[in-house]
Amino acid sequence: MTMKRNFKNLRMLSILLGGMVLVSCGETKTDETSGGEKKPIISTVDPDQNMGLVNIGGQVFVIPSPIQTADLISKSNATFNSELLNDVENVGKLPNNFKKALNMGIYGADLGYLAVYNATDQTTSYLKAVRGLANDIGLGNAFNDELASKISESLGDEGKMLSLVSEAYKTADDYLKENKKDDVASLVIVGGWLESLHFACGAAAATNDKEIIERIADQKSVLKTILSMLKQYRDNEEYDDLAIELEDLNAIFDGISFTYEFVEPVTNDAEKITKISSKHNVSITPEQVKQITEKVKSIRNEIIG
Repeated sequence: MTMKRNFKNLRMLSILLGGMVLVSCGETKTDETSGGEKKPIISTVDPDQNMGLVNIGGQVFVIPSPIQTADLISKSNATFNSELLNDVENVGKLPNNFKKALNMGIYGADLGYLAVYNATDQTTSYLKAVRGLANDIGLGNAFNDELASKISESLGDEGKMLSLVSEAYKTADDYLKENKKDDVASLVIVGGWLESLHFACGAAAATNDKEIIERIADQKSVLKTILSMLKQYRDNEEYDDLAIELEDLNAIFDGISFTYEFVEPVTNDAEKITKISSKHNVSITPEQVKQITEKVKSIRNEIIG
């Protein structure tokens, strides 16, 4: 299918939520003077506040949070699907800190998904899972009793819950950087990104929504960024095995093509701001979406098992 899209303005902010790594091109601004059965809740979260610049091993990567994808899904016709979540019972099956860090990112994205759909009945158990993993890999300070209490008090308040989870992951990320554990931080990022892509694939299968399918296609460039990030740690067998699986996924994404169109800039003389926009056409087939969905599921099953 071929689809057109206008890119939105994106500000680069240093915020890490659930370890999600997504890369988007977008509309930019130039200052001339110097997203039983639950129906989705329309999120009030500002997507611009969920972008980030993450420094891993001295390299900077552009990182929007999982909330952008969850927000998009919530605005589609996709209803809440608890089967897309990682079962909290899987926490006890994780054999080492490598998988625990990946799953911390996965459960963090799950928390965002639960918050967007206001699934308060499951939030507590997922927060407990994240706290347990955080303690196991030395990040208990980020998900302490005080934070748990605040989140419990905020159940039903989507915006506040997302803000609290975002704050916790930022604290965890800062701790990892200060203690030179960029390798662990990269795993949390990969886990969150993979889970968010898993949600998008599930929503695409349920709704065939064009915007969601476009978001999946956009991960072509994101995945290349992730592989570049993991390249620093491929002397470790576990990291190398993960990268090999992601390279197989990348081979599927390589079949997706993009073309770009220039849009005439629009200048607001009063505000002295020029908006530079672009459109792109993305060509992605139902078979490619199916292949991506199957490969993501395969990689995820290996991580959560």
